Amino acid sequence: MTTQNKILIAVLVLAAIGGSIATFVKLGVVVIPPLTFTFLRFFVAALCMLPFISKEIRQQGFHQLSGAIGISLLAVANVVIFAFGVRHTTAVISSLMYATGPLMIALLSYFWLKERFSLRKTLGILLGFLGVAYLVILPVFSKGADFSGTLFGNVTVLLAVICFVLYIVFSKRYQARFSAPVMAFVFAVTASVVLLPFVIIDWYAHPGWIGQVNSLTLLSVGYVGILGGAIFYLLYQKVIQKASPVIASMNLFIQPISAYISGLIFLKEKLITGVVIGAVAALIGAWLVTTDKNKKADNAGITRG
Repeated sequence: MTTQNKILIAVLVLAAIGGSIATFVKLGVVVIPPLTFTFLRFFVAALCMLPFISKEIRQQGFHQLSGAIGISLLAVANVVIFAFGVRHTTAVISSLMYATGPLMIALLSYFWLKERFSLRKTLGILLGFLGVAYLVILPVFSKGADFSGTLFGNVTVLLAVICFVLYIVFSKRYQARFSAPVMAFVFAVTASVVLLPFVIIDWYAHPGWIGQVNSLTLLSVGYVGILGGAIFYLLYQKVIQKASPVIASMNLFIQPISAYISGLIFLKEKLITGVVIGAVAALIGAWLVTTDKNKKADNAGITRG
């Protein structure tokens, strides 16, 4: 099997796993407080990764990992904010928000690299952000209709997306120093350490949640910890390392399909006309930006994904 085919399979696996994460997070935070749930997600992920990278971690030394730990705080902010926001919106809408990450990276390259936008990219950014804006404020126009989320939830998830985009952009510079497993493990451990004090607070603030845990709750923790934590971030970093962030970002365009299927099965979520309109505009805009060739951004590690 060629390297290109392996990368393609990895991108498809990322899309299948990533699109379902929102569904299982929503299932989990119904019972488990969001910060405790996020801690469990990455604690499980770190445990799964540890046997495979313990030797490499010892060789690197903690002092060399400090930069990667700092960057990982952006990813921690992403997952924490997302855990709160997804409770108040749908799995499909949250997945669509992440699919617009390339638009934000394009704007970052404009302000940071002073990149000049082509007509194609300009149209893509305008169309994409119109779609995102429509999705965010859709609850205002739908007047509380089901499956449009809430304004608070949509805005919160959008903030999480911004943190994720910044993490992907700035983690690229560490790819030459650390392997993909190390980057993923550092993120998982950083998230676990940062969130541990909040687990203790949650234990006293919400003492009854553990008695409500059922098989579906355990399934959600296992899914987001093993598949949505360890495997997803390992694969994501691997694709960035072997290809580029733009290739890795391609999974974001397929994730809404996985999100819709898992949301329909587990949450009984449905698509409404407003979501479809916003989704089409956002995805076409993101596609126009992603497929616009720009070597300046690519060489700097700030590609459109």
